[in-house]
Amino acid sequence: MNVILIGMPGAGKSRLGKRLSEKLKMKYFDTDKYIRDRYGDIQKIFSEKGEGYFREKETESAFFAAKLSGSVISTGGGMVLRRENMTALKSCGTVVYLKASKEALLKRTARSSRPLLKGDAEKNIENLLQKRTPLYETYADITVDVSGDDVDEKTDRIISLLGRNYD
Repeated sequence: MNVILIGMPGAGKSRLGKRLSEKLKMKYFDTDKYIRDRYGDIQKIFSEKGEGYFREKETESAFFAAKLSGSVISTGGGMVLRRENMTALKSCGTVVYLKASKEALLKRTARSSRPLLKGDAEKNIENLLQKRTPLYETYADITVDVSGDDVDEKTDRIISLLGRNYD
C-alpha cells in the first residue's frame, strides 16, 4: 500500500511527504521530481513545449508511481486533472488531500516560479482552487487541513487518520 498526497501548489506535499515517509519508514517518491529528472525543468517544459506536453509527462509519472509499493507519493498540484492519473494512483493506496487556505497558499508560493502562478498570484490561486477543489475532494480518501505551519503535527494527524494499515 502507498500513501498518495494531492493538493494545491504550496500545500506542502513534498515537505510533508518526506516527513511522512520517514515516520512511517516508507520510501518517498515525488512525481514532479520524476519529470524533472527525465525531461528537465518544469518551467522550461511549460514555456517550450506547453502545458499539454507537461500533462502527458505527469500521466507517465502517475503510471510509474502506481507500480510502487510501500511508498509515500507526492504528486504535482494538477495530477487530479486527468482521471486516468487518479484511477491509477487510487488503485495502489490511500489518497490524502492536503487542503490549505488561500492565504496559506499565497504565503507559501510568494517566491515561487511555478508556471501556473505567474502574474497575479492571488487571482491565479483563486482560479486554481475553484477548478481543482472539487477534484481533490472527489479523489480524496482522507482530507487534512494543512493551513498551519507545524509539519510534525500535520504528519502525526495524517498518520492517525491512516490507521493501522500504515503503523
